[in-house]
Order: sequence, then structure tokens, then C-alpha cells
Amino acid sequence: MNCQEAKVDLALLVGHDLEDASRREELRRHVATCPQCRQHLRGLKSSLAVLEHVDPELTYVSADSLWPDLKARLETPSSARPPREGGGSWISWSALALSLVVCVTVFTPIFWEIARIPWESSPAVEEEEWAMRSTRESESPYDKPSENDAKRPGRRMRLFESYDARTLMIRSRRLAPLSTILLALLGFASLLPNRSSTAADDAQVTLRYRFQPGQVVRYHVDEQANYHVQVGTTTEDPHSHQTSQKSYRVLEVLPDGSARLELSIDQVKIDLKQNEESFQYDSSKDAAPGQMFQQVASMVGKPYLRLTASPIGLVSDIQALAGGTAPEASEKDPAIDVFVPLPEEPVSVGTIWREDFSVEIHVSPTLKKSVKLQRRFRLESIDGSRAKIAVETVVLTPIRDPDEEIQLIRRTPRGSITLDIERGLLVDKSLSLENRVSGFGGTQSLMTIEQSHREKIIEATASGTPATRTK
Repeated sequence: MNCQEAKVDLALLVGHDLEDASRREELRRHVATCPQCRQHLRGLKSSLAVLEHVDPELTYVSADSLWPDLKARLETPSSARPPREGGGSWISWSALALSLVVCVTVFTPIFWEIARIPWESSPAVEEEEWAMRSTRESESPYDKPSENDAKRPGRRMRLFESYDARTLMIRSRRLAPLSTILLALLGFASLLPNRSSTAADDAQVTLRYRFQPGQVVRYHVDEQANYHVQVGTTTEDPHSHQTSQKSYRVLEVLPDGSARLELSIDQVKIDLKQNEESFQYDSSKDAAPGQMFQQVASMVGKPYLRLTASPIGLVSDIQALAGGTAPEASEKDPAIDVFVPLPEEPVSVGTIWREDFSVEIHVSPTLKKSVKLQRRFRLESIDGSRAKIAVETVVLTPIRDPDEEIQLIRRTPRGSITLDIERGLLVDKSLSLENRVSGFGGTQSLMTIEQSHREKIIEATASGTPATRTK
């Protein structure tokens, strides 16, 4: 362990976040032999002690401080706040429209008068322009007025060659009043209150899944993954493309709104490219799948999992049906991650909520360790009955070993989901990731991945009702 690594671990140790016992022991040995790191540790402890003894009640004691009033306003629920002055956004739009009508009515005649000036010059202006041209050291024959010019000093337009920078400067002075007017209009518009519609943003909604006995919900799933793997001088570019139709059936709705569900894969089509070979499987055509696809084939066409899902998407009581074996993965494994967790409290646009979970990775052939991850959600918008939610996944546990990092390369997708608030159905999920890990396997190595995952509802039926297809 070097000093740079030790300083990172020392910060985690002081904050009681260094959970790896072997890492703590390695850090202890390093600090015992390194005076600089011991000094750094004492500084961290002193800073933490100061922060822990700060009196929060005395932090903002000032007669002139705005914090007490601001804090009270922030803690006031939006429903209890007084209505905004001026009402809705229609007032600002109507005021802007009225101001434009007035400006057009008043300034249009002035505009046309000003616009005519550059084209209809007076004899005095003509003489001033010719006088300016005559001061140049060399003149073009085109610059001198002809006899016809002298007879027609007020003609509407000269040849393009007769204009130079100083002539254009004289002409532009006619437009100075127009520029002033335009700047005044822009300034007036900037003073108008910017009151875009905030009713939808401030409105709070309760996001819930709604289950009906006998309900069957089907999704079309499209997933693609492109890899680039380099180990030493050997490179490979595996590719996979999978399309499938999955569904869940509501067996029972419990008094609290939770439901007992069965998950099924109705059909699947897989196309793999690996080691310069291609492998395909189509459940609708292939009665005898190859060894590579036998596990998938055993799950197609019948329920493979039974679980309980709450109205906010919490999954429990997982029971494996296909093959009669329990799933090895945790409750957050992608194979059973059917429902996105929803917040318990009502939310408005901009609200953020989080979900912590753990996965296990191998640190040796016989030893595993738990890694903490977190999904972060944000309500992006509400359009009618559709709520769009942004989602991203981050790794919370510090990972420095490429052999451990490579096991998490597919664990951090980000994207968006769409929830039908009225029906309580997830109607769309779009996720993607781009990750890169190098140095795994103790050799010169590199792996990159680009993956996309899209789910879209195609059908929702309830017991005794016809199918409802969603576009």
C-alpha cells in the first residue's frame, strides 16, 4: 500500500466506512511505519472532532441573517404555501401579447418612415457623401458623379461600387432611432415576469402499482450488447442480441394492495457471436436447443418464478418454479428485477429517491464479498397520466481491483422509465450503459461494453376482460 491509497482509506476509516478487515489491517501496518500518514490521520481526527462538536443552534445566530426565514419557508409544505401572486402563467402570456400589439401599432409607422430614409436621400446628404469620397488619395472613376447624377441628386439608389465604409456609416445613422426602439422593446420584454406554468411541477402525485386478480401484463424486450475484449495481443468482439416476450400473472391481490405473481418467458430469440462463431436460438422454431441455450429453453412457455410484489415495487417471498431450484441471485438480480421501486410519499417533479442493495462478487475462487450499490431515481416530468422517471445506478463500495471491477461492468445502467399513474402499470423502460475496465487477470487487458435494454408494454388483460394493447 502506498501513501496515496492510504490517505483514501484513512478518510473511510475515520468515517467508519472501511468495512474490509484485511484492508484495515494493511492500513494499520502502513500507518505504523509512515510518519506522514500518521500526521494525516491525526488531522482527519481533529477535523472530525471539530465538526462533531459544532452546535447547530449557534451556527446561524445573526440578527441580519436571512437563514431563519429561508429555513422556515423550505420546511413549509408546498400545499401550505400561499398562492403565487398573479395567478397562473396565462397572465404573463396575455400581458406579453398585449404589449406586442401595442408596440406594433405604435411603432410600425415610425419603422417605415425610418426604413425609407436610406433609399431616399436629400441633395444635402448626396453632397456630403460625394465630399467624403473626394478626400481619398485615389478615386475610382465610378466614385465621381456623372452628369446624370448631377441632374438626379435624389435618385433612389446608386451602383454598389459607389458605397464605401464611410458612406455606409452615414446611411446607418438613419437606423439609430430604430436600434434604440428595438433595444427598448427587448428591455421591456426582459422586465416581464417569467411565470411559466408551475402548477404541474408543484402538484404532488402518488406513484403506485395497481394489481387486479387474474391480470396478465406482457412486455416486449429488446436487448443488445457489444463487447471488445483484449488480452495481451489477442482481441475479440463478442456480440449478443436478444428479443423476448415476458409476462406476469396476478394470482392473488392481498388486502394491503400487494399481489402474488407468477413470472413467465413466453418466447425468446437469441443471436450470439463469440470466438468468430455465431449461435442462434428461437423458441418458436427450435425444438432441440443446443447446450448453450438449454437453461433458457427450460424456462420458456411456463412460469419460472413466483413472488410477492407490493404497490411500491418491493419484491419478497421469491420461489423458483422452473427446475425446482431456488435462485442463486439476490432479490435485485436482473432476472427478477421486474418492478422499479416507487417512493412511499407523494412526490412532485424534481423529487429524488434512492434504493440501496448489495451484490456478491468473487475475490478468490472460494471467497466472496458484498458490494453496495445504489439506484437513484428522479421524477422528470408528468404528461397527462404518464410519469417519466430517470434512473441511474452507482457503486458505493470502493473498488480498486480490476478483477473485482470486471464483475460489476454490467451493474451500472442508466436511463428512464415511464409509469402509467392511472392504471398503475410500467409501460416503458429504456436503459443503457457504456463501461470500460483494464488490467484484469494480472495482465495487459481491456474490456469495453455498450449495452442497451428496452422494455415496452404490449398487452394488459384482466380476468374476464379483453386484451388492452398499449401503443
